[in-house]
Formats: sequence, C-alpha cells, structure tokens
Amino acid sequence: MWPFRRTPRLIELDDIPECDFGAPCPMLSACEGRMSLVYLMQDTDPDWDGETARAIDFDTADLPVAAIRFVRPHAHKAGPPGEETLSGHPLASRGLYPCGAFEVRRSDWIDALRQVDSIRPSHNGERFRKLRHFIFTFRESTIEVAAGGYEVALLGPLSIREALQLEAGRLAR
Repeated sequence: MWPFRRTPRLIELDDIPECDFGAPCPMLSACEGRMSLVYLMQDTDPDWDGETARAIDFDTADLPVAAIRFVRPHAHKAGPPGEETLSGHPLASRGLYPCGAFEVRRSDWIDALRQVDSIRPSHNGERFRKLRHFIFTFRESTIEVAAGGYEVALLGPLSIREALQLEAGRLAR
C-alpha cells in the first residue's frame, strides 16, 4: 500500500472513447502549452471469426483514431506500468485497470507540482487548484496528464501515424 497525503478518489471518464485492446498504439504530441494524445479506438470487424489476429502497426490505414486534446496542459508523464504491472501503480487499489481513462480527485501529484512551483516569486496557487489529474492506461504503458481539462476529437479512418501528424500540425498553429 502506498501512503497518500490525501485520500485520492479515482473517477472513470465515460466520455473517452474505448481504446483498442490489442494494439492501441498511443502517441503524444506536445509543445509548451499544447498537448494531444492519439490512439486507436476499439473497432471490432463484424465479419471477424474470433480467432484470426490482425497485425496492426503505426502505418496500418483506415482505422478509427481518437485524439484527446488537453486544455492548458501543465505536466505529463508516460511509460510504465503496462497491463502486466499495473497492480504496482499507487492508484491500483483505487480501481485503476488496463485500457481505461480516469480522473484523480485529491491528487498528490498535483500537490507536488504546486509545491515545486511555490518557490517562484510569481507563484499563483490558484492556477494549480484548476489543474486536473488524468490517467490513461494502455496495454504497454500509462500516460498521466495534469491539465485544465480535455476535449475529445474522433479522427479517421486513417493510420495512427497520420493522426499524430494531423495533431502535431494543429498544435503548431
């Protein structure tokens, strides 16, 4: 069990499109003050026989893609844990599960970000009270974002690489 300064509450985000369970291929596009997460959405072929595996990579075309566009992103972290080691995440006992999207209320991470920033002469604690902590779990990785909010955009059908290029171009404008 992990010690928490405050008792966090995990809320499932039901307006986030479900990711592909086999190969979601999540990718981030970020620059200062802008950030998007793109991934393949769950899309079961009605003619699928239930046994044949389809190989998918970053260039596989004509797939449904979701883009989560973060509003006023402040920080993010990406990497482990994946599905097999998710039980080692500090919030696993709070209901975190693979291939899901969540918001953490009473987040120690946001408190830590506020604490780091508090040494600045121009520190504005109000800015941190408006931050929200989001967690996106995938098969091989977890992405956490501290931002003011998010918007969902449905892209495609296209490849995940094309979707990332579209989002990167949008961020650069």
